[in-house]
Amino acid sequence: MAVFAGSSTSPAAEAEPAATMAALTAAAVEAGRRVGPRGQIDAAAVRRDAGRELRRRAPRGSHAHWEAPPDRPDPVDLLSASNDGRVPEVAAIRIGRMAASPSAFLSGSAGQIAFDLQDSPMTGLTSWICGDAQLSNFGVCSSPEGELVCDISDFDESIVGPWEWDVKRLAASIVLAGRERGFRDADCRDAVETAVGSYRRRLGEMAARPLIDAHSARWQDGDVVGAALRHGSVPPRPTVRRENGGWHFDESPPLLVRLGDEHTEKVLGGLDRYVSTLRSDLRRLVRGYALRDVALEVLGVGTAGTRNVLGLMVGNGDSDVLFLQITEARASQLRPYLASQPRRHEGRRVVDAQHAMQALPDPFLGWTAIDGREYYVRQLKDIKRSAAVGELQRLRDLRDYGHLAGGTLGMAHARCFDATTLTAYLGSGARFAAAMAEFGVRYADQTERDHSELVRAIKRGRVEAELGI
Repeated sequence: MAVFAGSSTSPAAEAEPAATMAALTAAAVEAGRRVGPRGQIDAAAVRRDAGRELRRRAPRGSHAHWEAPPDRPDPVDLLSASNDGRVPEVAAIRIGRMAASPSAFLSGSAGQIAFDLQDSPMTGLTSWICGDAQLSNFGVCSSPEGELVCDISDFDESIVGPWEWDVKRLAASIVLAGRERGFRDADCRDAVETAVGSYRRRLGEMAARPLIDAHSARWQDGDVVGAALRHGSVPPRPTVRRENGGWHFDESPPLLVRLGDEHTEKVLGGLDRYVSTLRSDLRRLVRGYALRDVALEVLGVGTAGTRNVLGLMVGNGDSDVLFLQITEARASQLRPYLASQPRRHEGRRVVDAQHAMQALPDPFLGWTAIDGREYYVRQLKDIKRSAAVGELQRLRDLRDYGHLAGGTLGMAHARCFDATTLTAYLGSGARFAAAMAEFGVRYADQTERDHSELVRAIKRGRVEAELGI
């Protein structure tokens, strides 16, 4: 299996999220607003004014609109193009998984919805976004102190972009999840409005806090965490076995395949470069472990086909085992549809986004390169449970998980965007939530049509798919 086939990359130029608030604040001050008699500026009032002013640019009700543009690409063609560069033996598994349901199709089609949203109403506020804020990418993880905290689990499509795209992707995923459980559209709309209401309230709470408190805030509400534990699924963990006096991965082809000595040497070189991206105390810690085995694992839907390598590390005796996940970081599928996106190391992009948005970023996060391809690295242990559509048996379950996802996204956006401005834009009423519910229904209709096109293409032999894996 040609895992580490090279790919040409250019030097990475670093970029930071656009400082849109500086321009908004400067404009408000220049207009003479919110300036006291001694020339002092009421910064919070300026940001609130700026948020309300943004309603002129993108009225809150305008977000409800969705209509397929005339130049919309064939969804199957766009999907096939997104398989370029993936491990060929695994890319067909990705297609088969996307064919399983409209929700699964949405999971793997971040590029399609980005194309569809590029001309949609936007406030112009940009910073780090998840890029794949669908329901199944929210869950519960464990803090170093053993506390359970709500967080986002996937940042492969993260990018500097409009906050609206995250909220709209979440809305569509909630409607699709509800339909797959047989709920009426009216009930699905209600679940979206619950999620968006939670998003707005969490933003408002963060706006009212001191900035340093808001940045480090964690959502540990017992009811919310309980909902995640009841309805979430636990990702399968790799199993290991003793062989020839040491630990090795237990294979389960085609989902987990051990790699040979040649690949192991390349991973070792990549880990040397990875360690240099960690803080100094963790460099010493990781260097105390020795790589014993490596395996290629097939992940998820959107990630399937990328090179995801597990490293089994042994430290102070055979019982001291550390798993590292070394995941290929491809360019975000959203990038072609966002202007002025500079080239950056794709692994560092994922790491920077997690540090910016997550409540509990993994301290082992780092990045590297192997044979010209870029990777990010993390410890394989952090996420405990994430949403499983099949577990959302009751309408209340869907509302509960939407509440969790919306609030978690609100806290993540509050770490990157100006929460005061965004809260003022959203307002205290339900207009924005109702618009998101309408968009969610309309885009769910489109996703179901796209999914049907994929199923037909598989039946006709137009695309290759491995079903049921």
